[in-house]
Amino acid sequence: MANDMPEHGYWGPVTATIDWCEENYAWSYFIAEFWNTVSSLAIFLAGVYGWFMAVADDLEIRFQVSQLLVASVGIGSACFHCTLRHAEQQCDETPMVLAMLNWFHELFADTWESNRFLREAMPVLLVVYGLGFALLHNMYRWTTGFQIHFIVWGLANLARCIYVSREKGVDPATVLLKRAVISTALATFFWATDFHFCSHLQSGPMPNPEGHAWWHVLIAYAILQCTSFSIYRRCIQLGKPVAIVLKGPFGLWPTVRVV
Repeated sequence: MANDMPEHGYWGPVTATIDWCEENYAWSYFIAEFWNTVSSLAIFLAGVYGWFMAVADDLEIRFQVSQLLVASVGIGSACFHCTLRHAEQQCDETPMVLAMLNWFHELFADTWESNRFLREAMPVLLVVYGLGFALLHNMYRWTTGFQIHFIVWGLANLARCIYVSREKGVDPATVLLKRAVISTALATFFWATDFHFCSHLQSGPMPNPEGHAWWHVLIAYAILQCTSFSIYRRCIQLGKPVAIVLKGPFGLWPTVRVV
């Protein structure tokens, strides 16, 4: 690692509300947090792969939009960590909110499918809520508030996944949900360590493990598992003959196919 990099690189002083534990501009004059930027690609790829699955299985537009939002989180995250500027931070965190709300819609839509008003109103209400929160967050820079908000919606969606895993025909996909929970727990550990114990990591005898970069990789894997679970469940609801194909070493890479 180069030690002669300037304190402020190409993008100037930090204006974001968070400066993660990775040493800034240690690897490139043009990239503030190199590993956090590169690892954001994992989230982008998870979204693109999920989008291809949703399209291939001919699912509703909400499933396709969900994955495009995940991909946009990956792009926004890369921009944020590359620059550490407030504008790019919003390009990361706003898609995070919208993706979480769309996942909520994806998981709960069947509960209001028979009610025309709710079926038409809920997507609009969720978008208005998401954009309203993003606007207020941009104005008041709620760092802790944003984190709590994201965690609450994430736990609500995860609880819904666990609840619907008991539905008829969904049982084969529960292995994906278990993987998602484990990966999310590990990701959260790395995120919390990086966020709360940075001074110890930087002054310790061991190299910085770049916990936030591991958060990106592990949460991307959890997203892929949750996406596959949601797609499988929806295919079952629609009466489509569907199978889960586990690829790669130890079958870690899932693909949901209509057969």
